[in-house]
Amino acid sequence: TKQKLALNLCLIGKVFPHPVSTFFRIGDWFWKMGMFIKGCINEQPTKEEQLKLAENIIKRAHPLDFAFEIWSATMATKTGLHSEELRYDEAERLSLSTVLYDRCLSESSLQDLLLTLDDSNFRDLVLIGAKLHPEQVKSDLKELLEGDNANFLRLLYAFSSTITSSREPEPFKGNFGIKHYQNLEQVISMSFFYEKSSEVFGDQTGATQKTPPDKLTDEELVGCFQRIYLKQTEAAE
Repeated sequence: TKQKLALNLCLIGKVFPHPVSTFFRIGDWFWKMGMFIKGCINEQPTKEEQLKLAENIIKRAHPLDFAFEIWSATMATKTGLHSEELRYDEAERLSLSTVLYDRCLSESSLQDLLLTLDDSNFRDLVLIGAKLHPEQVKSDLKELLEGDNANFLRLLYAFSSTITSSREPEPFKGNFGIKHYQNLEQVISMSFFYEKSSEVFGDQTGATQKTPPDKLTDEELVGCFQRIYLKQTEAAE
């Protein structure tokens, strides 16, 4: 049955090619299998059965990045070019997100997750955490940055746009704008993050301002954040 097929396929995510430099997602079998498993979930006869299967799959999918791929597909409101109605209400979506969050934190430390998850998946993880335990997440991330300066850039990477271009052999960071900033401020104190940026990189507000999706150096990326922080702080005064 489709149910058994999905439960078995989710265990072997490692065998599906997941090239980080794929320009079009249609060539990414990791993504394709996530969408196929989503289809298996959607074919269950009742919403209750769909949610139960989705929860079981999120609990067992391997590796963790594949669990995020399936979760993301399940949460999505679009499939390719064809819009579809939101299948689950907010409470049901949060329930599935909680399953993913609890699984991640039960299997690994936040530091290990920051090091091993794809950037976008770590971002999604802590944004889920911000809905469930906002003060705890901010405290935990602050502790990570206080313990290792390298975590500052890792967290900034997680909340920046990753660009894939035919002009570059590997994906790169190409943008940090106001929407990225608004996501980031949900998970960490912006005043602390700014202080840490100055401690690690100094004042980068004068760094070259490029137009997305040009490739940014680390200093240019930090400069994007610092300029937005200072502008937001000035506007709040």
